[in-house]
Amino acid sequence: MLGIANWAAGEIADPVADTLVLPSINPLDICPGSHRWTIQPFPSVGASVSPIECMALAALVQSVGAKRVFEFGTYKGVSTTQLALNVAPGGMVFTLDLPENHPAFELSIPRPEERLIAAEGSKGILIPRDLLNCVTFLQSDSATFDISPYVNSMNLVFVDGAHSYEYVKSDSEKGC
Repeated sequence: MLGIANWAAGEIADPVADTLVLPSINPLDICPGSHRWTIQPFPSVGASVSPIECMALAALVQSVGAKRVFEFGTYKGVSTTQLALNVAPGGMVFTLDLPENHPAFELSIPRPEERLIAAEGSKGILIPRDLLNCVTFLQSDSATFDISPYVNSMNLVFVDGAHSYEYVKSDSEKGC
């Protein structure tokens, strides 16, 4: 469980979604030894992963030798960048977000500020151009997205789309 996701889970506190039962791990324990991770820092981007979360993503991708990564929630592309920087050579990151000007959400997003973030344009705008060859952009509401072409083909799935209980549950189930 990483920072923003942990905060969001607290916002939707529900005994069914108790994050305290999930193990916590130090990012440095994911890849023991002398691994070299690559991260791209960004100036503060609200509602995005923090620098320590960038390190954790880099470590996760490298620890499993991920060649195919699926990400629920592109937003501006901060986490997508970390995934793309650390995917195995010849690898691909598939990142899913709502289409620009998407008029409605399939599931509930009760918090107004979260609805505003979901509706923002310029998805993936911060991803450096030299990484775009290993990123595939997918546009759909994740609740109605057909995952069948991707089932059992991913080495890592990162769920960081809408943070309402319904979306986190749906995205997590699809990611399994």
